[in-house]
Amino acid sequence: MNKTQKTERHSGSVLASNRSGFTLVELLITVSILLVLAGITVTTLNYSAEKEKISNGARDIQTYLKGARDRAIFRRAETGVRILLDQNGPVNGAGNPRCAASMVYIGVPEPRTGTISIEFDTNNPANHLRRLRFWSPGPDMLPGTAMADDNTDTLVDNTSEFSPDTATDDIENTALRDEFTRLNNLGLLGPGSEITLLPGGSTELTYTLAGGPGDWRLSSNYVAGNVSGCMDINFRVKLLPSVLPNQQARELPKGVVIDLEACRRAGTIPSNWFNSTNNRYSNYMDILFSPRGVGAGTWSAEGQIQLLLADVADVEKGAFDPTSDPYTNRTNIGRERVISINALSGNISLTSLNPADSDGNNILDDPFLYAETGVRAP
Repeated sequence: MNKTQKTERHSGSVLASNRSGFTLVELLITVSILLVLAGITVTTLNYSAEKEKISNGARDIQTYLKGARDRAIFRRAETGVRILLDQNGPVNGAGNPRCAASMVYIGVPEPRTGTISIEFDTNNPANHLRRLRFWSPGPDMLPGTAMADDNTDTLVDNTSEFSPDTATDDIENTALRDEFTRLNNLGLLGPGSEITLLPGGSTELTYTLAGGPGDWRLSSNYVAGNVSGCMDINFRVKLLPSVLPNQQARELPKGVVIDLEACRRAGTIPSNWFNSTNNRYSNYMDILFSPRGVGAGTWSAEGQIQLLLADVADVEKGAFDPTSDPYTNRTNIGRERVISINALSGNISLTSLNPADSDGNNILDDPFLYAETGVRAP
């Protein structure tokens, strides 16, 4: 091999070596393309997640409610879910929250039992509505003896409720009085609590409590002749639901809320969840299940309720009545989801709103059709 041939071979090797790599310009172009593709991918994923967040939130609620129903069966006690108001979310005209964004498991504690004195209105035999008394017959009286009524404790005079009648040797049951007050302060006892009186034998008289500390009453009248005068009687009071131990609230996905205002306007939630006097939603929006896995508590009287999940941005645009308000100001039309809870069967289903608008007036014909009938959305 001559000198010229060696030189040509060396030059060819160097050229081949140089062509085996990338230039700086080529690297920059490649990186730029990768960044653009990555940006497109992230944008697509974010859009997909945004689009599905309401559906995901609805599935979370459905699973959570089914968990409460299963807990009720397992615990053999009424168990359910308490829907919690979103204190930082949209408000109504009175400045009160009108959406919910979380929930927590609740259960009904064991009932409180004991003996209490029932006082009747002897001046008005036709009206046997009387107060509970925390004064009992003294030790010198025979068990079950009716205490004399000095007729000073009238229905409108509460000043002497905790004072003994002058005609008897009464004693104050301070432990029971304090227990009622404590349970009331804890939210376990209050107006609407169910109380059963057992005057003797197999007879049971069930009422609900009214009033409050210092003036506990029964919300309905006695049947004349069951008990008379003012006497001790055994009772069993059903405590109100409370949050189960070691439970944390389950939050809905960010930006997803239960539109309580829309539900109320459409009549799909219990009326007692909203106080029209002060335009405030209750702090005790409870959905309870019995040990048989069906509805329990006041909501079960509705037969079936529906919860509407929507984007909070839509809710903030104003009160939305799915049966009358125009629908065109909603940007996420079709993404709303409806959770239906059937009290008779315990079934919990997930549907969408019915978008039908037959007359083209931008008002939905029957938005909760799928939820109410069980018809599958097309």
